[in-house]
Amino acid sequence: MMLYTYGHGTESEERTVAILAAAGLAALVDIHTAPGSRRHPQFARAALEEWLPAAGIGYRWEKRLGGFRRPAPD
Repeated sequence: MMLYTYGHGTESEERTVAILAAAGLAALVDIHTAPGSRRHPQFARAALEEWLPAAGIGYRWEKRLGGFRRPAPD
C-alpha cells in the first residue's frame, strides 16, 4: 500500500482535484488538528467535506493523527 502526502499551499479546488485524481487517489484523510485556513477557506474542514466528495474524492478527518507544529530548538 502506498501513502501519499499533499500540502495544498495556494492551490484552487479545481487544481487540487486534478492533482489527486492524476495520482489515482479516491480519498483524502486530513490529519490537521484544526483543519482550516484564513487565507484559503476552501481548505477548511467544512468546505473540504463538501467539495471533495462532490468531485468524487472521499474526505475523512482524523484529528488523532495530527498535531501542532513545535518551535525549532535554539
